[in-house]
Amino acid sequence: MDLPQQIFRTYDIRGIVGEDLNEAIVEQIGLGLGTLLASEGSTTVVVGHDIRSSSAPFAASVRDGLLKSGLDVIEIGQVATPLLYWAVQHLGADGGVMITGSHNPVEYNGLKITRGVMPIWGEELQELRKIAIGSCAVDTPGQASCSDVLGPYIENRARRFQLPEGIKVAIDCGNGTAGPVAIPLFERLGIEVDALYPEPDGTFPNHLPDPEVPRYMKKLCEMVSEGDYACGFGFDGDSD
Repeated sequence: MDLPQQIFRTYDIRGIVGEDLNEAIVEQIGLGLGTLLASEGSTTVVVGHDIRSSSAPFAASVRDGLLKSGLDVIEIGQVATPLLYWAVQHLGADGGVMITGSHNPVEYNGLKITRGVMPIWGEELQELRKIAIGSCAVDTPGQASCSDVLGPYIENRARRFQLPEGIKVAIDCGNGTAGPVAIPLFERLGIEVDALYPEPDGTFPNHLPDPEVPRYMKKLCEMVSEGDYACGFGFDGDSD
């Protein structure tokens, strides 16, 4: 299978769903990644995804490709990207794949890939494309399992910090992945939280989750300036 060269960017793989990316392409990328990592002695990869409508199907496709390469896969479901990186270490895996469109428009999606917790990027992504184009399934596929890492992640992070009482913050989750993790984490740390758009919704009905665009942060800025908040946090779609 040929793979569109333009989707292999500097820091991730990204394209328009249905034009540049589909489930067959994502599966072949998973097979290529598994072939690369297996050649280095790796055995297990963690797979997570964000809240876009194509993300769960793409996560299943990359899982299938990795399994065909002979690697085992631990699926962690819908998560924020930092949680995927943490899970790679927590679960003792050799790498991770996060299916996410990050802060890009709704028609985009992509893959962020790590070897261990370090990103595969730049020229190595171009090399991954070449490997994936020529990769074939092995005779003995890997095995898939699932792990719920949200609770352990929150407890692990909370143990690292002790904060004074009375802190209050505002957050704009942008209907991305932040709501299910940032709110309980801050509350576990004893922080009072008021949240905008905490419900995950891949159609982003309120605004695109890109906190670098000032107009998207207007309501959050107004909350902080008018309220008794220590600060405000704006998150992008995958909360990294």
